[in-house]
Amino acid sequence: MANHNLDFNKIERSILTVTLPAPPDGDAEKDRKILLVRMPKLSDFETFAKIQASSDKATINDSAEILARILSNNKTGKQITPKYIIDTFDLEDLKTLMDSLNTFLKGLKSDPN
Repeated sequence: MANHNLDFNKIERSILTVTLPAPPDGDAEKDRKILLVRMPKLSDFETFAKIQASSDKATINDSAEILARILSNNKTGKQITPKYIIDTFDLEDLKTLMDSLNTFLKGLKSDPN
């Protein structure tokens, strides 16, 4: 009989490094925030995937809500609010973030380990 040990604390985790945009009235270097974002929780991944796959256009608030939850799942514990997303990001930033998250998630699916 074979014994197996699975320790989730020793699994090497995928991380997405995100440098948030500085506030419009802030100093780009001084106010720069870098997040080390973990893989989304399953419930957040499901919501993100539904927004991506929906033929109905998700509202900005729906997108900001899920992106804030995903970005808040970071190694430093920095909490990102939907208001921060709406007030700081423009449409190009929003699309770039969503595309980067898609690439990050697809990288997990294509990694054989």
